[in-house]
Amino acid sequence: MSTTTGERIKAQRKALGISQDELARKLGYQSRSSVNKIESGERDLPQSKIKAIADALCVSTSFIMGWEEKPAYVVLSPKAIE
Repeated sequence: MSTTTGERIKAQRKALGISQDELARKLGYQSRSSVNKIESGERDLPQSKIKAIADALCVSTSFIMGWEEKPAYVVLSPKAIE
């Protein structure tokens, strides 16, 4: 069973211990609402944010888009992305 883009984003965000608020700030959103809507599938992922989300979550854009089943690389600490 394949996962949605939002489910992959949510799973990776949680794996890194990043809140929706933190991810929203990294992406330039005013609040976590946009991240929540992307994760829940209520809002499509804007093309302009794909690379930013991948970078913030330390994964490839291919993983975010579902072209790879697992992240291409692993971050050992959430602090590595700051």
